[in-house]
Amino acid sequence: MADNTLLNTGTGGDTIATDDVTTLNGSASSGVKVQRLKTGFGSDATYRDVSASYPLPVTQMATKVLTYEGRTATFRTPGRAGTTGQKLFSIHNATASTVIVDVNSVFVQTTCTVVKAVTVLPPAIRIYRVTVLPTNGTACVKTPKDTSLTSSSSLTILQDASADGTSSTTALTATLTTQMVLGCFGDRMISAVGTDLFTRYAFLSGTDEYITLRPLEGIVLTLDYTLATQNPITDMWIATCDWIEYTEVT
Repeated sequence: MADNTLLNTGTGGDTIATDDVTTLNGSASSGVKVQRLKTGFGSDATYRDVSASYPLPVTQMATKVLTYEGRTATFRTPGRAGTTGQKLFSIHNATASTVIVDVNSVFVQTTCTVVKAVTVLPPAIRIYRVTVLPTNGTACVKTPKDTSLTSSSSLTILQDASADGTSSTTALTATLTTQMVLGCFGDRMISAVGTDLFTRYAFLSGTDEYITLRPLEGIVLTLDYTLATQNPITDMWIATCDWIEYTEVT
């Protein structure tokens, strides 16, 4: 018999997929058909049985193998006044790095001790994606969530303060791109009367908001402004960061 079975032969019904088998439960068989319950694939109106010659197409996803989970916080960082802005914090994965980094969150908080005129804008707080390794500044301390894990030396984290309230001897420097990831305005104190709310700016803090840093990739947290009065040395800033490091196995 041929494969496949025509239903309602006399009225031209549909054909169902069957196999004419010559072996059934280990014994020779003749004249027996079994309905196909097979895996197949194909575009609409096209079908092919899965076999050794035609395996089922699959998309293999890489598996993350965690190597480190860390957090860090900057010192209390004074504003730098000037007219060219300030780089507060950077995290960068080196070009030959064997790990991939997901930056899960960046938080920024500021407080002021001198009022600003209502006509003076506060700095724009922005995160830029970069490729060139930032320089100068002061290294941040990597604090592990699990002390049995060790951070990769390829991951460099810098800040613009050497101690609480003390600017780094040489300001943190970075070559910025036009790839601004996030931005907002900082707080400003326009009157010494009232309550300082200590706004905490949350970047990358939601589900799936992380930024992935592959080799030769990083981010820089900046204060963008053009007037010295927008970010005087009496303004103070603190940034914190949470990240993971991992390798991919396919």
